[in-house]
Amino acid sequence: MKILKTILDALKKGLSSLKALVSKNTAPPKKTSTPLKPILQIRGQDASGSGAFGAPRKRKDGSRYKHQGIDIKSNPGQKIRALSDGIFLRKVDPYGDGKFSGMVIKDAAGNEQKIFYINTIKKVGDVLEKGQIMAIAQDVADGRDMTNHYHFEVRDKNKKLLDPNDYLKKDYKLV
Repeated sequence: MKILKTILDALKKGLSSLKALVSKNTAPPKKTSTPLKPILQIRGQDASGSGAFGAPRKRKDGSRYKHQGIDIKSNPGQKIRALSDGIFLRKVDPYGDGKFSGMVIKDAAGNEQKIFYINTIKKVGDVLEKGQIMAIAQDVADGRDMTNHYHFEVRDKNKKLLDPNDYLKKDYKLV
């Protein structure tokens, strides 16, 4: 009954008084915002090729193949974060010559991620959380006309190659 009397009094005083009463007794709407996705920049075309998944590549012996991952732009010395939760399975040498290094991570679904051109700062067997610093980017350009980057490749538990764009697009904005 008291509320009704207050509303009637506000009506007698005018519309602006009623609006003030309503806004005073009404909670403001809750803001719902979608968190922004972190951005991963994919290496575009440069003198050494493209960093896109499936881009044509040429080996030193002249044979051709398709790029099996994506190249994510980085700067030498940049801290590299885990792109998903997982376990650090093993270190790898992408070319077998000791010049560059990388790591293999297994995620919860059993997929294996290969990440090249990095110096790991974790130990084999470490559990990694998405966003955790796990490595330092190497200088893959090394004086060549190439955009610095690290390589990211994904295979399912049956070793079938997956498109890393599909794997990452839920959590990251790929540009």
